[in-house]
Amino acid sequence: MTRWLKMAVATTVLMLGLLPADAAHAAPSSKPTAGAYVVGWGNDRYGQATPPPGLSDVKVITAGNQHSLALRSDGAVVGWGLNDKGQATPPPGLSGVTVIAANFDYSLALKSDGTIVGWGANDYGVTTPPAIPDVMCISAGYTHALALRSGGGIVGWGSNIYGESSTPPGLWTGVKAIAGGWTNSLALRTDGTVVFWGDTSYGQEVPIPPALSGVKAIANSLIHSMSLKLDGTVAAWGYSRTGQVNVPQGWRFPGTPRPHCSRLSPCPHQVRW
Repeated sequence: MTRWLKMAVATTVLMLGLLPADAAHAAPSSKPTAGAYVVGWGNDRYGQATPPPGLSDVKVITAGNQHSLALRSDGAVVGWGLNDKGQATPPPGLSGVTVIAANFDYSLALKSDGTIVGWGANDYGVTTPPAIPDVMCISAGYTHALALRSGGGIVGWGSNIYGESSTPPGLWTGVKAIAGGWTNSLALRTDGTVVFWGDTSYGQEVPIPPALSGVKAIANSLIHSMSLKLDGTVAAWGYSRTGQVNVPQGWRFPGTPRPHCSRLSPCPHQVRW
């Protein structure tokens, strides 16, 4: 039986499917014979919803505005879709990658040696990160980026018009997840509380749901934000013209989220197996 995890970006949807080894012989010829593969649909104007033929053994997927990325288990990165700024073409020789991130027209990769590599548009220097020690996670905002260090501190770079890449006081330690948005940033602290900074034009900071706590995972879109709590409930806030922050009453994340659920990485927006 194929299992699925989903990632929706703009009007394109990517899904990561897993074929168990005992079902490999029954896999259609268009799919890899084993391991995880990617399926996409929706907006495919630049081919961003059509993964390259033969793409297999994928463990992480992410996407920018009109391009997509996949991280293979061997540490290689594959890109497809719009490539007008080179955002879908990883640098030659890129290997040993453990984390990928993408946003509008650029991409980032964190290597096993702790270095961050960027490609695509370099607005505000977003693809030329500073040297940062002990990085465990990266997140890509619109034209700014964030790195989470192993000690729980945050370092940002790129655009800072609204202070979105400046680490707020108190966030040099104790952070376990980060999420860059359009002109804002979001952090999940180890105590389960959420901190927001940057542009608040669309109400993403006020109101953060009152007494929001016990949060397990966070996500930050262009102008709205979401959190998943340990009890499976979802809280959302920010711009809601089309109802994107109106969580259906009584809805819970299927199953019971575990404190260290393997499908929720410290890097938001990434699907892991």
